[in-house]
Amino acid sequence: MWPTSDHIGITTPYGKPGAWWATGEHGGADFGCPTGSPVYAMWSGQVLSPTWGSAYGTQCVIRHDPLPDGTPSRCAVYAHLLTTSVDVGQRVTAGQHIGTSDNTGNSSGAHLHVEVQPGPGWQSGTYIDPQPWLDAGAEPAPEDTDMARFVYVDQVVGRTIAP
Repeated sequence: MWPTSDHIGITTPYGKPGAWWATGEHGGADFGCPTGSPVYAMWSGQVLSPTWGSAYGTQCVIRHDPLPDGTPSRCAVYAHLLTTSVDVGQRVTAGQHIGTSDNTGNSSGAHLHVEVQPGPGWQSGTYIDPQPWLDAGAEPAPEDTDMARFVYVDQVVGRTIAP
C-alpha cells in the first residue's frame, strides 16, 4: 500500500548519503506531495505515537503486524505531518487514513517521510529500505487509480525512472 495518493513519487530515496541526516544517509523514503495530502497506513497495526517528534515534526508511529508471507512485525514512522487522525493504542488497517502531509520539523518542503525499522519496538537504530515492499504491493491508496504517478524521482541527476 502506498502511504499517500497525492504524490509525484519518491523524491529522496532510502540510503541517499548526506550531512543532513544523523546517520550520514537517509533512513527512509520521501514522497513529494503538497501540504494537506492524505496519508494512509501501509499495513495493519497498532498506533504507538501520534505526536510531535522533534526533527520528524508531527509524526505517527505504527507497529505493523507481520505480513502473511512471514515478514515479521516492523515499525514505521510517517513524518512531517500537518495532522494525525488516530490515537495511541488504536488498531489501524492497511489503507486507513492516519493524517495529512506537511512540512513540520526538520524539513525543506512539503513531503511525507516514511521510515521502517525491524522488530516490535521503535528507535532501534536499524533502518529498512521500504521500497521493496512498495514495489511488491504497489497498489494505490483507496481513492487513487492513476498508477502512472508512481514514479521514482532521482533528484541527484534530475531524471525520472519508471518503477
